[in-house]
Amino acid sequence: MEIQIERTSRPSTVPADPSQPSEKAKGRPTTPPAAMLLGGVVLAAVLWQGGYRAWQHQWFGLAMLGVGAVLLLDRRGRVPLALAGLIMAPIAASTAVSYGLSADRSNAGSTWLTLILLTIALAAGLSIPRAVEPIAHHTLIVAAAIVAASGIWGVATHTTPWGRVADGVWRGSSFLTYSNAAASVIGAALFLVAHKVLKQQSRSWTVVGVVLVVAFGATQSRAGAAAVGLVGLVAVAVWVRQGIDRLALARTSVSLGVGGLIGAAPLLAFSSTEANSNLGLCLGGLVVAPVVGVWLSEVVDSWRRLALAGVALVVLSIGAVFVTDGAILERLSLRSPTADSVDQQVLFGDRSRLWAAASEQVGESPWVGHGPGVVELAWVQQDQRFTALFVHNEYLELAMTHGLVGLVGLALSAALVLRLWRLTRPKSTSIASGAWLAIGAFMFHSTFDFLWHIPALPVLFAFVLGDSLRR
Repeated sequence: MEIQIERTSRPSTVPADPSQPSEKAKGRPTTPPAAMLLGGVVLAAVLWQGGYRAWQHQWFGLAMLGVGAVLLLDRRGRVPLALAGLIMAPIAASTAVSYGLSADRSNAGSTWLTLILLTIALAAGLSIPRAVEPIAHHTLIVAAAIVAASGIWGVATHTTPWGRVADGVWRGSSFLTYSNAAASVIGAALFLVAHKVLKQQSRSWTVVGVVLVVAFGATQSRAGAAAVGLVGLVAVAVWVRQGIDRLALARTSVSLGVGGLIGAAPLLAFSSTEANSNLGLCLGGLVVAPVVGVWLSEVVDSWRRLALAGVALVVLSIGAVFVTDGAILERLSLRSPTADSVDQQVLFGDRSRLWAAASEQVGESPWVGHGPGVVELAWVQQDQRFTALFVHNEYLELAMTHGLVGLVGLALSAALVLRLWRLTRPKSTSIASGAWLAIGAFMFHSTFDFLWHIPALPVLFAFVLGDSLRR
């Protein structure tokens, strides 16, 4: 990476008038109170299952409406509120059309409340001056740290609800109590942290990155891994284009990967429901992992040493398969659990059957959908009837509830975001690039899981989006 030295003039020897404020203090921007309040509300919601339960959703909604009131009272928040309303207008219009022309309106109140909360979160991010630290990005990292710590503890101790059993193994579900939701937050934050490691070459951020990789592995989320892997390829292209040294990029990837795998291996080894938890070994791996990660980040200074570290990563991966008795390969096989009762409620079932049942309903009302109501999917397999409440694909569910009108509304709002970004982006997009990759990972992961149904998650990423668009 090129290092630029900026020449500065000698400081003036004329003493400053103490009665006059300095130029630095005179126009120094501050973080709007609404943004700080929203960050606290979101973190509190993360601690309470993401605001998923009815009473949690009500509490979260009231707190967010309070943030909206603060935005209105602060003159800096009124224009951002107008901009956020403009961005959300196409989605709101499509919801109104679906509500007016479809039959099922049983969930309309929750849908409208969600749109209002997203508008407030987007406006809070937009209200932050560019010269101020990106508080929404830091909120995402802190949320990921909370999720990571609780998820690791749940798997290490086999304790619910921070760990939950799925397909015969304990998976890190964290305070969000849903493994894939935990993976979506951790995976997104990984891009922000990796970007900081590349820019600052900081030991502290390397430690944070390794711990997040450990927690991400503990979730055993296949969709999360696919999202991080695909967006990771985009990240490499973006960062190389920005001029980041290729060796530094490869070194960061290997140090986080090797360190993370060392920490995750004990968790995976004792994740089977048939195995007893081993807290000492799991915590030991968690201590050793960051040390190895930091060491690799400092000693790998050539492509030759990088290749050796890559070989170590492959060996560790093969070893992890053996120590877990093939549990990792079993998860990667995409084999669905077998139902043992009629009319069973499917929570983590076969995605293809969910999508097929949803697609049939889309075909019944393709233009305006069935309305913002409660989703009810049903299908028959081997003379057994299955039901589900989530499509596990937020875009397909949007098509089912709002029809083509809903998808067009979402696309128009995305186009407005892109237009605003082109108008407000700084000459250097290095600050925002990690955040955009994080948002991309969350949106791609939403193709496989019901992430938008956990209110704190879309609100958090709308906040990050607004922070990345700020003027």
